[in-house]
Amino acid sequence: MAKFGNRRFQPVRLTQAREHLGMTKKSLALLTNLSQQMIGSYERGISNPTDGVIDKLGDVLNTPSSYFLLPPSEEQVDHVFWRAMKSDTTQSQQRTKQQLQWTVETIDLLEEFVELPKFELPSLPISEWRSLSDERIEVLAEKLRQSWGLGRHPIEDMTLVLENAGIPVLALEIENRKQAGFLYFSRLLERPIIGVNTFEQSLSRQRFSLAHELGHLIMHRSVMPNEIANTTLNPKIEAQAHRFASAFLFPREAFRKEVYDFSLAEFSVLKRTWGVGILAQVYRARNLELISAEQLDTLIRQASRKGYRKPLGEPWDDVLKLERPRMLSRAMTALAEAPEGLFGDFLQDFYFAEAPLEEAFGHKFSIQNQRADDLTNVIKLRPRELNPQKSFNLKE
Repeated sequence: MAKFGNRRFQPVRLTQAREHLGMTKKSLALLTNLSQQMIGSYERGISNPTDGVIDKLGDVLNTPSSYFLLPPSEEQVDHVFWRAMKSDTTQSQQRTKQQLQWTVETIDLLEEFVELPKFELPSLPISEWRSLSDERIEVLAEKLRQSWGLGRHPIEDMTLVLENAGIPVLALEIENRKQAGFLYFSRLLERPIIGVNTFEQSLSRQRFSLAHELGHLIMHRSVMPNEIANTTLNPKIEAQAHRFASAFLFPREAFRKEVYDFSLAEFSVLKRTWGVGILAQVYRARNLELISAEQLDTLIRQASRKGYRKPLGEPWDDVLKLERPRMLSRAMTALAEAPEGLFGDFLQDFYFAEAPLEEAFGHKFSIQNQRADDLTNVIKLRPRELNPQKSFNLKE
């Protein structure tokens, strides 16, 4: 049977827009005065909607009509490492996954105009992940710190460390706070993307999530999706990333020199310097065998009575401000400030809903002038005919 409607319609785009809003086919049908069966036939490619129906779908889904005509990307996001509690919902992850899909496609478009910092990691010999010992993980964290010139000192800005290594960081307000962060390695972009949830998150939790995802990147590139989903293997994978995060944020030699009486009060003071949560330091002390299991239990009970396990429940959580990504925002600013109408050329090929990507990129998708930030890398406009190459140093 011949299909009517607009033949350029792309079924997957409707599915993506709907799932990003957490909307079912039934709810979309009710809002558009279409049948649920018709929505299903559009998404399966059995039928094509008319231009009028496409406009209606765009209005309901807050998406430009042209988006539904955009051919699918050559890369569909999969194999995401989620830093989430067991009660995190599939629907919540699906919404974030769609936002990540659009971010990958937009970065791919952006890189036609702007040269982002090159993704580089030092060569760290990694054995098969299952055989990684705690000692080996500590050494990996120490070697990475040494390679990046961090020594044994507190890290002032974990986000900046990652972005200077060419890793875009997304700070997203995901209403389900149980979804703390994620890591995805894009084959299309040839670089990883790390995301963190800013909803009811403290600075120390944000930094730990970033270091946790960095641990996955260093140690778990060979892990297969079925291993991530395996209820026996997943806890080991997550425990390794936890150990790496602790070791990277607070190196063991520095920890042994800094901590004296292993009290919550002392860990609270060190939190201001090292940006590591009090409970995280308690577990760090136990992992390094500086306190006994009985001392660990005592400190955990004390912390629970003080409400430290609640969101933003530790001392300083309401004072220490979250870190903010710079790379993508500064790249957009560089493009917006460029001559020869390059930003307009970029927007002409931009077909996505603005709101989720403005959050991901930290920048309005309109021409604005913003001052430079303090990335130490350089973002450059790509050479264009009639437009000399211009560098934009991100360090003030």
